[in-house]
Amino acid sequence: VIDGMKSKGIEAESDIEARKQLLRKFGYKL
Repeated sequence: VIDGMKSKGIEAESDIEARKQLLRKFGYKL
């Protein structure tokens, strides 16, 4: 989680789900 995003605790869960989907799209190649 980005330090500047800590204030958004409610949206944190949705961000995590979005990141999981992105990781699946990129095949975990970061």
